Amino acid sequence: MKKISLIIVAIIAASLVSCSKDWTCTCTNIQTQTSGSSSTTSTSTSTTKFTKAKKKDARENCLTTSSTNTYTGGTSKYDSNCTLAK
Repeated sequence: MKKISLIIVAIIAASLVSCSKDWTCTCTNIQTQTSGSSSTTSTSTSTTKFTKAKKKDARENCLTTSSTNTYTGGTSKYDSNCTLAK
């Protein structure tokens, strides 16, 4: 009986421990500047590493974003498409 109790306690303890892993957030960044009839687009890639992090925490900091700014004579649009992987 004592052995079974120890095994049950070990299983419960293992299930309560959250697994921390290394995660990589890779973002493709696209910036488009438009002025009058001309347009310029530039693309870059950025990588952020999260070490010993929970997936939830890494996901909260690996964000896909989009913004558009309008100014006199044109607009500037920025898109960042991100993916999270182990």
